[in-house]
Amino acid sequence: MKQDRVKKKRNDSKKKKNHELFKQITVSIKKGDKEGTEKLLSEYISSVDKLAKKNIIHKNKAARKKSQITLKARAIKTKLKSS
Repeated sequence: MKQDRVKKKRNDSKKKKNHELFKQITVSIKKGDKEGTEKLLSEYISSVDKLAKKNIIHKNKAARKKSQITLKARAIKTKLKSS
């Protein structure tokens, strides 16, 4: 039982860090910061891949999250190009 609690705490911590990265990316996208968004996007994708590899989140959820955030990041790039 103790091992379960320790693992849950560790997994929750990793999920929280991932969620904080997601928030930072969305703020960066809203600001229109292209360079910051690209840097955070690569960190976020790496983080999601690690969570999926360690079975903290399901691989399909990881793919969905990466796809959704990449689409949002692309939208900001096309807005900046058209302006």
